[in-house]
Formats: sequence, C-alpha cells, structure tokens
Amino acid sequence: MSGAELPSNMLWQTAAAGTDETDCNVGPAPDETTPTGSNGNCTSNWGVHDMVGNVWEWVGDWAQSRGSGEGSTNTGGNYGNDLINGIARIGADFYGNGTQAFPMAWIRGGGFGQESNAGVFALFGRVSPAVSVDDVGFRCAK
Repeated sequence: MSGAELPSNMLWQTAAAGTDETDCNVGPAPDETTPTGSNGNCTSNWGVHDMVGNVWEWVGDWAQSRGSGEGSTNTGGNYGNDLINGIARIGADFYGNGTQAFPMAWIRGGGFGQESNAGVFALFGRVSPAVSVDDVGFRCAK
C-alpha cells in the first residue's frame, strides 16, 4: 500500500476501541497466529479485526525506556553524541537485553497466548526496534 505507515499509538488505540479480548486469539490454545478476520467476533467498534491478540502490533511511537537492563549511554559521533538515558538494549532478545544502546519501540494489543494480559490497553515498551519474533507484527495506516 503506497503512502502507508505504522499508526501512531493514539490512532492504534482509537482503532482498537471496543474490542472484547475474550473473543480474540489470546490463548492458551491454539498458541499460534490465525488468519486476520477468521474470528468475526474479534472486531473493534470501527470494524477493525484482530487488534487484540494474535500478534503484538508495532506502533510508530518510540520513547525512552525505564525497565531493567537499561542505563545511560551516548549515541556516538554519527548521531551527535546525544545522551540517551533509560534505554533498551538491542541485539539479543525480545526484552531489549543486548549489547548496543537504542531507544525502545512500542508494541500494542498482546499476542497469541497472552490470555488476560492482552487487550486494547496492552503496551510493551521494552522492545528493540530490530526484534523479529513469531508473535510481533504490524498493520499499516494511511
């Protein structure tokens, strides 16, 4: 889709409003993704399917993280040696524990298997922007 981008956090949450997570793929079974729209009851007030469960979804917002395994660093000469305080670490795992400092990215909604932790307000903010796992995906907004 030409001209599309990740939705902002605010747009994502607005589009997901009214979704009842009990009707969505939040587990414990089948513990894998399902085709979007295959469960007609996992629909928001706006008619958007599967914004809760199935996969966590990237949003276009980043922020400084405050979780464990984080600290202060400087960006380096290529980025003006700016201070980053409270950062996620990239390069190793889903939780941002790794070797290089980088701001964290946000994912929303919860993935399959999240059970009661999934929902319209589910937000995970200690994620490396380079993470690639089977329950993190995205949708585009125009």
